Amino acid sequence: MAQLDDLLPEISPEAPGAPEPSIIIAARNAVIEFCEKSLYWAAQADPVDIEAGVHTYDLDSPESDSIVAGVLLASHDGTPLDRVSEDQLDLDWPSYQNKYRDVLRYGLSEPWRQVTATKPCMYLCPTPREIRLVGIPEASLTGGLTMKVGVKPNPQSEEFGEVLYEDYHEALAWGALYRLLMQPSKAWSNPQAATTYKVIFDQKINEAKGRRLASFTRQDTVTLRSKTYYK
Repeated sequence: MAQLDDLLPEISPEAPGAPEPSIIIAARNAVIEFCEKSLYWAAQADPVDIEAGVHTYDLDSPESDSIVAGVLLASHDGTPLDRVSEDQLDLDWPSYQNKYRDVLRYGLSEPWRQVTATKPCMYLCPTPREIRLVGIPEASLTGGLTMKVGVKPNPQSEEFGEVLYEDYHEALAWGALYRLLMQPSKAWSNPQAATTYKVIFDQKINEAKGRRLASFTRQDTVTLRSKTYYK
């Protein structure tokens, strides 16, 4: 794991007079933002036991001093699940029923929130730290749900993923600097420079997000229509 103070040499000279505790807070918040928006710090989550009739599960981070920022991939009993959203399911449930009719056979006529399945076929994330299976599993399975998740430091952490430091330490410093330099009425205040750092920080987030999603995200191929079928 990398330490937040590993970023000090790249931040302190550009924010003269800023106290170290303020720099550490800015660095931590920059790392958290970078992780939330890019999901670049990824890890294999511990397998989750599936319970018959239970569709939603809480997610814990496999990394110390961190929390889950989002799900990148999920599998049930080794079979990858397609990611969807509530809006997609509400908008075009009949197409999904047809696509997954083999596993939704017993509950095929049910709305998506109630449909049961021999095996779940999709998932959505009501919050970053929850996963909901679609359809509702009919059978329990020990360690049946496996996931690759993006993680972020918790609000008190002093460390973060080594991969972030190795690949994006300069960008993380820029993220800390835009926070520091935008602070009003400080000896180190520099709103113009803060704006510049914010732009390049956001660019690096988008770059990292593209790299991560290209590696892990599965895309659902159902064509959506413009009518709501089920609520």
